[in-house]
Amino acid sequence: MDHLTIRIGKQEQNDTVSFASEELKRYLQAIDNTLSFSVLSFSKADLSKKEILWIGTASFFPSEETEFRESELDDGILISTKKNGGLIAGTNPRSVLIATYRFLKE
Repeated sequence: MDHLTIRIGKQEQNDTVSFASEELKRYLQAIDNTLSFSVLSFSKADLSKKEILWIGTASFFPSEETEFRESELDDGILISTKKNGGLIAGTNPRSVLIATYRFLKE
């Protein structure tokens, strides 16, 4: 049986973003237990690398990819996915977790 490996590129050194990536894995695995995951930590997202689902705060992504800046107080999310990857972003780590749950809900 073929199984799919989902590669997650998460922002390094952020406990909330790490939790969000673990929640993403946990819920996707509950949907399909044949999925496997490869979670990699990065200091910056490199969107030229394909077939990765990137997850992090706005400053993790190239500025032209997010239409907002980081903010501790204001929550904003951006979810942009395609068949083989995409991004889940938030204005702050809390927003990344909100964006992750929104992605799963949709």
